Amino acid sequence: MACDTCVETKRGPKGTQPGKIHEALDFNDVVGAHGASWTNQRGTTFHFMHFNDEATLQTFLNTWVQWAGPCQVLYLDRAGEYISDEWAATLQGEGIHVSMTNDCC
Repeated sequence: MACDTCVETKRGPKGTQPGKIHEALDFNDVVGAHGASWTNQRGTTFHFMHFNDEATLQTFLNTWVQWAGPCQVLYLDRAGEYISDEWAATLQGEGIHVSMTNDCC
């Protein structure tokens, strides 16, 4: 198994696809998942799962920004879905600076 972000960001003959606005879907039609583990200094390992419903990708603006206002910095992994002119323009319009992670998995 390989992390989607790692696969997308590795150099090779196949480049990542630019991000795009997804077609209209209903809640729970398509769900993505990503798992990760982290071990603290005491040796305890924690497993995390992240689930993302494709129909609600715009909830960042409709939930977080609406509730808390625009953040100063939004950090993201280097996954292809975050690489688009439309997404960058949306964040810029809200005054949000984007910081991309340097490493993966």
